[in-house]
Amino acid sequence: MDKTANIKYAALKAALGSFKDFGQTIARADYCLVEYSRVNEFIEELEIQIEKLKFKKQCNIENHKHLDKVCALLEGHEGTVVIGNANAHRDKKLEATVILSPKPDCKLMRAPVFGPILPIFPFN
Repeated sequence: MDKTANIKYAALKAALGSFKDFGQTIARADYCLVEYSRVNEFIEELEIQIEKLKFKKQCNIENHKHLDKVCALLEGHEGTVVIGNANAHRDKKLEATVILSPKPDCKLMRAPVFGPILPIFPFN
């Protein structure tokens, strides 16, 4: 998303794609690319959309094996959790999670997510 993008629309689509049905959808973006000058604005609008769509609550992934797998993706990403529970990999309390600048080679970026996690990568 560059400086000309409609932030409200982009945040709405990112929230729906990443957090609807606890992110357990096949057709979704693996991450968002956001121009540096718009990162904070996008994160703020994304948080508004998550609240508005009621995606903020703790996720109810009933299959414990799948929950463990998704939570494990949050370990060692070395990014910044800007929305959500930064300790979900430990306490298994998974909620809509947005991670700013995770390592490109971390587990999260090498596997399909099938959970409510959205990495954001800023660009110039």
